[in-house]
Amino acid sequence: MTSRPTITQPRANTWDDFEKKLKTSIGPFLAENDIVDEETRELHDAVLRLAVEEPERVGELVLEHGVSR
Repeated sequence: MTSRPTITQPRANTWDDFEKKLKTSIGPFLAENDIVDEETRELHDAVLRLAVEEPERVGELVLEHGVSR
């Protein structure tokens, strides 16, 4: 098995927006489906799977918010 890179820290406002959605939308949705102690690993895995399913959208978001060089 190959070593996986560590995901770097996102911009503060992106992280804040993610945490807000987690508390107001994602968490309640999971609770409605009897999952109340979701693992951070599972949440990050879901975000990465979404990126795999929607690569063009990920590219659009990168272009919209600029690229640090």
